[in-house]
Amino acid sequence: MKALLGFAAAGAVLAAFLLLHGAGHGSNPLALAVARAATKCPDGFSSVSAHGLPAGSQPTATLSNSCALDFGIPAGDKGDKGEAGAAGAAGAPGISGYTQTAASINLNSSKSNAYRTNATAKCPAGEKVLNGGYVIGATVNGVPATQTTAVRAINLNSSKSNIYRNEPTPDGNGWVVSAVTTIKGSKSNSSDRVRVTLKVTANCAKVS
Repeated sequence: MKALLGFAAAGAVLAAFLLLHGAGHGSNPLALAVARAATKCPDGFSSVSAHGLPAGSQPTATLSNSCALDFGIPAGDKGDKGEAGAAGAAGAPGISGYTQTAASINLNSSKSNAYRTNATAKCPAGEKVLNGGYVIGATVNGVPATQTTAVRAINLNSSKSNIYRNEPTPDGNGWVVSAVTTIKGSKSNSSDRVRVTLKVTANCAKVS
């Protein structure tokens, strides 16, 4: 039974090779090698295996002392180039028409050293805001203030609540900033000429 199984396995590998390469049993060197191996191992092969060889190589059949038969099978010819695949689906719409807009407001007087400012930079028609920001500057008697602080607003008096904002407008068409700027060192009852400037910038684009 062992001999039958060993010869059957070898025959299957050989038959597959001959089918792929189109050679006759009697003329193919691999078939002759298997026949010689069979005479050396009349009780059958202990194992039959195969490994690949580069295209264009000659097939091999190696027999070990323990009657293990190993085939070397060359790779076939490179196949024809396949047809081009179907075009892929269109990608999702992106953004376009990037623009940057700005708005400024100047305050020249205040009842205290805290200045309430509010400005909105609006996007062009058909565009939405991506992000935004602001710059607050101040001068005292024409000289840049040594220190200005944009703080979260607190109640400056009992009747008004000053809410700090730095965010998109509710409709997404601009960027709004509301801030309370404290000019340190400036007193409300002094004759100092204080000027506070809030500049708001919005980055906008067409969003599909």
